[in-house]
This record gives sequence, structure tokens and C-alpha cells, in this order.
Amino acid sequence: MKYYAVKNGKVPGIYNTWDECKDNIHGFKGAIYKKFDSEEDAINFMEGSDLNEKYMNNSTEIGDNEAILYVDGSFRQADNTFSYGYVLITKYGEFEGSQRYDIPSLISFRNVAGEIFGAVYGIKKAIELNIKTVYLHHDYSGIRHWALKEWKAKNELTQKYQVFFDTIKNNINVEFIKVKAHSNIEMNEKVDKLAKDAKI
Repeated sequence: MKYYAVKNGKVPGIYNTWDECKDNIHGFKGAIYKKFDSEEDAINFMEGSDLNEKYMNNSTEIGDNEAILYVDGSFRQADNTFSYGYVLITKYGEFEGSQRYDIPSLISFRNVAGEIFGAVYGIKKAIELNIKTVYLHHDYSGIRHWALKEWKAKNELTQKYQVFFDTIKNNINVEFIKVKAHSNIEMNEKVDKLAKDAKI
């Protein structure tokens, strides 16, 4: 038997099926949950202190048509270039992407431009793999707010980002999960490095 511990969700608790777990974290911002083989480990997880940043969704069972996406952006002041990194985790394996850009008109956006690009290319990869729901982990709030039109898009970059979400909304469901930057979350640190090491 498996034990699904939902530490932060709609109804925190320990569940015996993935469907019950998913019902309690789907659409919940900042959900924290983990699968265990023993009830004791699940209880320890629930009762443990300062676990919010230690355990994240990449260790949880993923459905056939679901994926977990981590994205990050970086800006290199030495040559005024920005870059992105993403890791897409599916039931069948992990996929990575990164790229650096020299686009003078986007210099002022610094690492935010990179994180936006990472979200777009990560989601495109998910669609290519026929993923129907992706849990997008990001550290900049605008990744969610511009996509959902909670923030007004006042420039070409964010306007194109909103148009992108308008075009994909019938193909994939995107759930946004904000994570704290540089918080020692394994996958968040991985995409941070991918972005920093990206080549043009």
C-alpha cells in the first residue's frame, strides 16, 4: 500500500490513493505532498518541521498525461544576455532545455525574460509529449499573473506571453506553483544552473 501525505493542500492529511491526493492539491497554490511506502514515514513527513522547502512535487507519482515543470531565468551582466532553463518531469522520464539570448530590446527585463521564455518552451515540450496537465513551478510571480491576466501586460514581451496562453488553453491545463528562489529545492537549483550555463 502507498501513502500520500498532503502537508499543504485543500485538506491536509494522509491518503491511500493518488486520485484522493490529486483532488486535494489540484489547483492549490503552493501544494506540498509526497508519496511514501510506509505510514510511519508519511506521519513523520506530516509532523516534521521546516519541510515546506525540502519536499516538492518531483518526488510524487505522476499520471500518464501529467508533468511537473520547473523553470528559471538568468541574466549575465558581462554581455547583457539572458537565458532560461527548464526541467520537465513525466512518468516516462525527464526532459531538459536551455538557451541564451542576445536581444537588446529585452535587456531591461533581465532574468524575467529568461523565466518567461523557459515557461513557454517548457510548456511547448509538454504539449509535444501530449501532456494534458502541467504543474509549473516558478519563482517569479509574474509567470502566473501575466499568464492568467491578473497583471496587465504593458509591453510586447508580456503581451506575447499572454497571447501564447490564449493559444494553448484548449490543449493543456497549466497549474502554477510558486517556489522560493535559491531555497535548495533540488529541481529548482537544477534549472537555475541550466539557465546560468546556457549557451547562445
